[in-house]
Amino acid sequence: MSPGGLETIDALCTRLEAELARFKHPKHFIAIEALPRNAMGKVVAEDVRALVLTKIDGHEEQSD
Repeated sequence: MSPGGLETIDALCTRLEAELARFKHPKHFIAIEALPRNAMGKVVAEDVRALVLTKIDGHEEQSD
């Protein structure tokens, strides 16, 4: 990634083509400003899952 952390989707795809096998490429890219973190600074996985589900195809979070 660039020093500022910003890359275009085209640049990211080009980099993936050069470094990863095709089957390892992500199906979706989600641009967010920051990952959700708790008071200790750790990434909150549940919030990330909910964010991904709402961003991709407009799915709602499913409860067990």
